[in-house]
Amino acid sequence: MEQLPDAARTSVVFYKFNPDKLRANGNMKDIENRFLEGRDSGSTPTALTWCVAPASRDRLVDFVDEFFNTFRCAGGVPPKTFANTMRLGVNLDELFQEEKVEELQRVKEHWDPHGAFWCPYKPALTTQTRL
Repeated sequence: MEQLPDAARTSVVFYKFNPDKLRANGNMKDIENRFLEGRDSGSTPTALTWCVAPASRDRLVDFVDEFFNTFRCAGGVPPKTFANTMRLGVNLDELFQEEKVEELQRVKEHWDPHGAFWCPYKPALTTQTRL
């Protein structure tokens, strides 16, 4: 990103680890069918953007989106984003399968039917904005 000198503090980090224990924990019968499943990927990308100019931010967002999409498609497992690496305003279908998105919508509508609470997802989970 040499074209964006105000973005020099932006960092990209790859975490690599052995997922065998996480896979084994995810396959335990007593936690079967829980909302969050065991992690099957042995790596995670993280990007922390840092800039001053709004135009730089827009270009950084495009860069990070391309970076994550490339990483997700090359991972050897179904592409998905984990909540700890999501960005603000992410679409829930990047984080969860369709039936889990529907369950989140059901819970959100039950506990916050008027949309009074802040929601980091796009679109916000309310009865007015269904995915």
